[in-house]
Amino acid sequence: MEKEYSDRVAKAEQLIIQSRYIEAIVLLDEAIKILPNDAKAYAHRAEIYEVTEKYDEAIQDYTKVIGILPNCIPAYSSLAACFLNKGLLDKAIQYFNHILVIDGNYLPAHGYLGDIYLKNNQLSKSFEHYKKVLSIDPNHPIGLLGLGDLAVKQNNISDAIKIYRQIIKVTKDKPIEFYHTIRGIDSSDEIQYIRDFKNNPVFSAYVSLAHHLYLQGEYKESFDVYKKITELNPKHATSFSMLASIKLRDGKTAEALEYIDKACELNNTFFNLSIKADVLFDLDRNEEAIAIYKSCLADLLEGENPDPEKSGTRLTIIHNLILAHSKIFESIPDFNLSSIAQYIPESDAKEAQILPNTLYELNNKCRSFSKTLEKVCETHFPTGTIQKEYCESSINLLSTIALGCAEAIQIQHRETQDPSLKDPNYEPMDDMFFDYYEFVISTTFNLSKD
Repeated sequence: MEKEYSDRVAKAEQLIIQSRYIEAIVLLDEAIKILPNDAKAYAHRAEIYEVTEKYDEAIQDYTKVIGILPNCIPAYSSLAACFLNKGLLDKAIQYFNHILVIDGNYLPAHGYLGDIYLKNNQLSKSFEHYKKVLSIDPNHPIGLLGLGDLAVKQNNISDAIKIYRQIIKVTKDKPIEFYHTIRGIDSSDEIQYIRDFKNNPVFSAYVSLAHHLYLQGEYKESFDVYKKITELNPKHATSFSMLASIKLRDGKTAEALEYIDKACELNNTFFNLSIKADVLFDLDRNEEAIAIYKSCLADLLEGENPDPEKSGTRLTIIHNLILAHSKIFESIPDFNLSSIAQYIPESDAKEAQILPNTLYELNNKCRSFSKTLEKVCETHFPTGTIQKEYCESSINLLSTIALGCAEAIQIQHRETQDPSLKDPNYEPMDDMFFDYYEFVISTTFNLSKD
């Protein structure tokens, strides 16, 4: 019976190394049925659940491990981390503190507690835990990383950057996997079955360093660090997207496309897709860029009440959509525009040519004239005609301007209601909306702009 159990656990361990988690769980389920009071199978199954973010299942299995091994610190640590990832901070703090009752010098627990207090702006408590780590080991990356993050919280970015550099320097003699989070039941086990970068303090130092160098405008060095990150962890999609962003900034769009394609291959996040759209826009692949921008915007507008705090993000995408639509609009070959204008009712034409004074008026005019063009297009111009292409391009541009107006109005309303919500980084785009509306109208009616 023990051999059957050991064989299944051993095979499961090999599958875990290959990230074949579903197959591993089948074997671990069988092993648990054979020996339900042995901790190892539960521990492996728990770590799979934890890494795949099935925290409730992981909590059950880690609890079972602790029932079998009451003083198993790695299991307590993983259990606390699961509660932390579920947002149950009190539970997480309770278990991390329990670890310190068992072993007051268990550094990961101090690190986790420091991080929790840091996020809750309890900076003195946070500092005490990081200080404890460094009192035991002055170069320990958990303590140093905490101090770096604490410096960021206090807006001491230059100090934070120095600390992140220090972490990388003092840990360079060991492989980065050495600092992976301990899971399972044996902290002395040299085999880490699941190699997880998520809570690796050295890896986090690389990521934080690259991020803050980028924010400081040190793009070349930031690029080099992000490149190193992708070498350490070839599945870190965000770093590939940041490499793309830096290359895009340098005007090297072909290289940017290679990096962002890799990022999207790994993870089609909103962030990655929006950068890909920007790259495609710069490559004049406007139709492809528009399709992605629209997809991103649809995600942000999902639900009956889109998040008002994401208005700025939506507005940025709308801005990019307007630019992409305008490039298509401008690329339409010259033709006799009177062939369209002649079908526009005189009252609609006059109303459209009275330029709006407010965003509300602009919103209404864009929507109204779009409807007029839709009717003209449907009635008079079949598919394949240049007139239909022009009308559709105008409608797309006007509809997007209207969306932008709606978002800008929402932002203004929120800031009027509560001035504390004002985003210092938000730059109004009102002038752009008015300019593009005037551009469409003046082009359609062949008006000269004074």
